[in-house]
Amino acid sequence: MVTGPGGIVWTQTGSSLIHEELPAESDRELHGLQIFVNLSSKNRLAAPQMLRLEAHQVPEWRSEDGDRVRVLVGSFRGISSALIPLEPFHLLDVELQGEISFDLQSAYNAVVYVVDGSVRVLADGRRQALSGGNAVALYGTGGLVTVEALLPTHVVMLSSAAIDEPLVVHGSFIMNTRSQINAAIARYQSGEMGYLAPFSND
Repeated sequence: MVTGPGGIVWTQTGSSLIHEELPAESDRELHGLQIFVNLSSKNRLAAPQMLRLEAHQVPEWRSEDGDRVRVLVGSFRGISSALIPLEPFHLLDVELQGEISFDLQSAYNAVVYVVDGSVRVLADGRRQALSGGNAVALYGTGGLVTVEALLPTHVVMLSSAAIDEPLVVHGSFIMNTRSQINAAIARYQSGEMGYLAPFSND
C-alpha cells in the first residue's frame, strides 16, 4: 500500500499486529508525522484494522482569512471525517494565518503541536507561545481553546477522552496488565499477530 502526500493511514492494532513503514522512493526526502494513540481496556484486544484516506478524501474547512483545517479524524465546525476509529478522536491538520478556536470537552485531553511557524495558545486563562517542533498538552475541565498564529504556521491538533487506566509497557507492547503483555509476547513469538490484506491503490 502506498499513501501519497496529505494522506493518512490509521493502524488500529488492537490485539496486536506487526507493521512497518517505509518510503516508497528511496531517493526522495519524506516528511510525515507518526502518532501513537492509546486504546481503552474495552477495546485493547479488538481485532486489528487498517483505516485510510488519501488527500482528496480529507474534508476541509477554510476561513476568509486564509486559514485551512483538514479534518483527518473527528469533526470541526460541522465538517466530519469518514475515517472513524474505535474510540472518539479528533485529528486536525491546520494551516493558520490568523486564529481558530475549538471547545475542549470536559474530561478530554488535547495536544497542540507546531510543525513549523509560531503560535500563541490561550486556554483556561493562560497563554503559551510555541515555535516549530514544540507542543503543549491541555487537560482538565474543558473550555474554549484559541490558537493564534504569530506568523504563518502549520499546526496539528489532537484531542480525545482521557483514559484513566493503568498501563504496562514492554518494548513496543502496551497493555493494561502484565498478563496481557505476556500474552502479546507469546502471540508474537508464535507468529500469531495476524495478517491484514494490503489496500489496492486503484
